[in-house]
Amino acid sequence: MPVSNSMLASMRTLLDEVLSGPEPDLDAQLAQFVWAEGLMTASAIGPSPLRRDEFVDAMCPSDAEGVTPALRELFGLAQRQRYSELCEEIEDEGPNFQPEHLDGADEAKALELAADWVAGFMRGVRFRFGDWKVLFDDRSKREMFVPIIAFATAADGSPALGSLAPDNLLNFQRECLPLIGKAVFRLKLHWEEQRADAKRHGGRLGKVGRNEPCPCGSGQKYKRCCLN
Repeated sequence: MPVSNSMLASMRTLLDEVLSGPEPDLDAQLAQFVWAEGLMTASAIGPSPLRRDEFVDAMCPSDAEGVTPALRELFGLAQRQRYSELCEEIEDEGPNFQPEHLDGADEAKALELAADWVAGFMRGVRFRFGDWKVLFDDRSKREMFVPIIAFATAADGSPALGSLAPDNLLNFQRECLPLIGKAVFRLKLHWEEQRADAKRHGGRLGKVGRNEPCPCGSGQKYKRCCLN
């Protein structure tokens, strides 16, 4: 989606405010950018896209140190443009898609950035975990996630595949690194098929949460409407 002149003007004002702050840590900024790319990828290919406020809250929690309304607004504007570009890249490149910055980096840096990207991707998955869980529970489909899970971490920061010895895990990650994009494309096709199937049968993906709007369109929460 193109950026309008008014959006560009807003971004100019916001950038002036943001750039008047302390000198940025470029390595940290790159890691944050790659994390955001992972988050947006999960949104772009998954069961349903994240709302703009969900993305901004994930990237820039309002109570985090150093986060200002201007910074949150800037992230929102940047996400709007980049999300559109990312969707086009995934569609155009198909199984040859590879997350930005993972190509061209030396191996050590690429492995490090892959972990950042996967952390963002898994954050996006958690936003819609009720839908994604159906895929995780299906053993025949779970293997699509292997190149991504290779870089994932548990809540305590330990590797999700901690049962592997460190050297074996590193070798496995090297094998999985070029396969991340292919996994993204396969997951995209899976959710497209699920949406098409749901549309054919007049249903919707996943279960309706108790506190979600009731699918009957009443405007009430599901628990107060058609749950019982």
